[in-house]
Amino acid sequence: MRALRPDIDIAFSAKFQELELGSHPECCARRGLYEKVRSLDCVLTTTYKPRLNLQLFKSGEIPRGISVFVVNPNFYHPFLQFDPEEAGSHTEKLKQAQAFLPLAEDRDIYELFLSAIRLQTDLSILYLKLIQLHSRMGRQYFDFVNRSAITTVIEGGVADGWVAAQFLGCFENSTVYGFDPDLELFERSYHKAFLMHSKRFHFMPLGLWHKSQRLSFEINKAFTSRVADGGCDPVCKQIEAVCIDDFVANENIDKVDFIKLDIEGAEPNAIRGAEKTIRSHRPQLAVCIYHRLEHYYEIPQLLSDYTEDYVFRIGHYSPFHVFSETVLYAIPRELYPSGSYS
Repeated sequence: MRALRPDIDIAFSAKFQELELGSHPECCARRGLYEKVRSLDCVLTTTYKPRLNLQLFKSGEIPRGISVFVVNPNFYHPFLQFDPEEAGSHTEKLKQAQAFLPLAEDRDIYELFLSAIRLQTDLSILYLKLIQLHSRMGRQYFDFVNRSAITTVIEGGVADGWVAAQFLGCFENSTVYGFDPDLELFERSYHKAFLMHSKRFHFMPLGLWHKSQRLSFEINKAFTSRVADGGCDPVCKQIEAVCIDDFVANENIDKVDFIKLDIEGAEPNAIRGAEKTIRSHRPQLAVCIYHRLEHYYEIPQLLSDYTEDYVFRIGHYSPFHVFSETVLYAIPRELYPSGSYS
């Protein structure tokens, strides 16, 4: 806010916890903050939790005449570049990644990314373009995929098993090997009973990496657990990781038809660990590329090195975030629907 609108005086900022909504009105900390609120022209709230906003509006502590604005804090995303030189570097590499996309409608999605990484104050055009692009998408991980050709699936990032359950339903007679080091999340999942009862799902409490080894794993938040970037700290645990090539060889899997990767930033490592499988089995792939800005150009380049005569497509599945829920699909040309690509 300070970078975009230096003309606006920001009196103070506070987290909702500090406002202590619902607590005793005589709380000194709360009373002090509300005294500050009464002296403002407007209040800007960026929480994504509507119930908290409702509490704020119903509290009666905001006097009449003060405007309250609710904004989506994640629309721009942390990939916003403040440094012009860095923005220029990312821009050039994103443009290079567009060359891997044969269809104009997919290149349009990259145009949205290109227009969003630099600072700007008017986001209305960006938002309308995002809604337009999102409206034509179908089902995440299933768009552009030749379902009839899939019998063996490797899923990186099982989480609660919801997507794995969809795979079993959509890919008739398929077998799914699901990998996720967060065993606790899967154990308490609503979908676990169905998956295990199917006899077609095999859960592997392992991470996917470029080689088989032990790794430090951050477990701060259930749905954003990931391989730790640095050394281990108190919120980390040690996990076992395996590369797809080793797993396929050890399990004597004759043919891998589909690989899905949504593993919180470890996707390039998992792809490197699947090079032999990708080259020899020619699987269809659905890979999340939104966890890091550089993945928008590094992953297409990496997959292009391992694939020959594939069609690359892009799916974007968030109507609220420019850089979120973006999936790169790589489909062997012989499996790509006829008439959909020329």
